[in-house]
Amino acid sequence: MHSSHPANLALRVVLATWLCASQSFAQGVESAVVRITAKEGDRSKTGSGFVVQLTPELAYIVTASHVVEGDEAPQVEFYTKRDQPVAATVKAAEVGDPKGLALLVVSGKDAIAPSLSALALDASLQLQGGDEVTAIGFPRMGGDWAVSKGHMSARQGRELIFVMPVGEGNSGGPLLMNGKVVALVTSEAQGRAFAAPAASVKLFLEGSGVTGSASTSAAVPVGAPPRSASAKPAPSTAAGAAAVSVEQALALMGASQDEATRFTVLRDLVRKRSLAGPVSAAEMLSIMQGFGDKNRVAAIDTMKNLLVPNLSGADALALMGENTQESARFRILQSLLQAGRLQRPIAGEEAVALLARFHDNLRISAISIIDKQLAAGLGVRQVLALMGPEEKEPVRHRVLLTLLRAQRIKSPLEADEKLQLVETMTGTYRSSALQALK
Repeated sequence: MHSSHPANLALRVVLATWLCASQSFAQGVESAVVRITAKEGDRSKTGSGFVVQLTPELAYIVTASHVVEGDEAPQVEFYTKRDQPVAATVKAAEVGDPKGLALLVVSGKDAIAPSLSALALDASLQLQGGDEVTAIGFPRMGGDWAVSKGHMSARQGRELIFVMPVGEGNSGGPLLMNGKVVALVTSEAQGRAFAAPAASVKLFLEGSGVTGSASTSAAVPVGAPPRSASAKPAPSTAAGAAAVSVEQALALMGASQDEATRFTVLRDLVRKRSLAGPVSAAEMLSIMQGFGDKNRVAAIDTMKNLLVPNLSGADALALMGENTQESARFRILQSLLQAGRLQRPIAGEEAVALLARFHDNLRISAISIIDKQLAAGLGVRQVLALMGPEEKEPVRHRVLLTLLRAQRIKSPLEADEKLQLVETMTGTYRSSALQALK
C-alpha cells in the first residue's frame, strides 16, 4: 500500500485541525448573528447585527444605526431560520450619527428562531495593533454568513480600525476574539473595517436599558434562566439613578466648546444614565442652543425618553425648530411620537400647525406617523388644511386616503362636504377619492 509523504500527512493534520476549529467556532456563534434588511425611501439596505440579550419572547439585537435609519420596522433574518425574515422594532438609535449604534427588538415566541443564542461583550480587553479578530456578517458579495479574518491596525479617537476583507453588509456585525465580541463594525472602506469598541457598545446598551448576562458572560440559549439579578433591565433615569441636573449638564458641555464636543458630552451623560429627568421643552431648547440640524436631531433622539410627557403642539414646534430643514423637522417629530411625548389625542389645529412646513412625500410621511394620534372627528376645513392647499394632486389624494383609513374624519359627511374635499382633484384621483368617501 502506498504510504503518504510525512510532509503531506502533516499538512493534512494541520488542515483537519483548522477545519474542526473553524466549524466549532461557527457553530458557537452562528445563531447569534443576524441579517438585517431595512428601507430608506425607495432604497433597500442590508447589514448585520447580533443578539445581546434573550428572554423566551424577546431578542435584543445591536447593530450600526445607519443600517436601520429611516425604517421603523426593519426585517431580521436569523441564521437558524433563514429565508424567513421577521419584523423588528427599533428600541433606540443614535440618529444622524454615521458611527452610531441602534438597538432592535424581535418579539414573540413564533418570531424568534429556535436554538438562538446571545453573544458576550468583552468590554475590558484593550486591543493592541496586530491583534487578530474574526468578522461575521452578510456582505452583499460574500453570500450567506461570511466569516473573515483581520487584525487591528490603528486607534483613531474612540474608533478602532482593522485591516480585513469586509464589504457592504458587514456594518453592524461583530468582531470577535476568543469567542467574545470586542468591537462592532460601524462602516467599511477599501479593505478596512471601522468599529466601535465593546466598551462603547456596552455603554450604549446600558443607556438603552439592556444590561443582561450577554453583556458580560458567555452566550445564553433561548429559555435559559437568568443567571443573576443583573439580567434585568437597568432602572430608568426617572427612577432616581440620575445625579446631574440640566444646569450641571450645560456646564459640563461648556458654552464655549464646539458643537461636536458639546453633543458628545451630552450623549455620554445620557448613555451613563447620569442626566436627571424629566426634561422640559424649555430645558431641551437650552441644551440644543447652537446645534445645527444634524446634532439637533441626534440630541432629541438621544433625550426623547427623558423629555416630559404630554408636550403641547407649541412645544413640539419649538423643538422642531423654526429654521431647521424639512427632513430634520420630520425626524424630530418622528422621535417625539415614537417616545410618546406628545399630548394625545392631537387636536386638529395642532396637527395642522405641526404639518404646515412639510411638503410632498414628507407631508405624506408625517401624516402616516401621526394619523393614529390625531383626534377623531376632523372637520372638512381641517382635513383640507392637512391635505395642503398648495400641494400637488397625488399628495392631497394620499393624505385624504390616510385620514379616511385611520377613521379620523367626521362621519357621516354631507354631499357638499365630500365635494369640497375632492374639488381640486381630477381624473382617477377624483374617482378614487369619491369611492373612498362613500
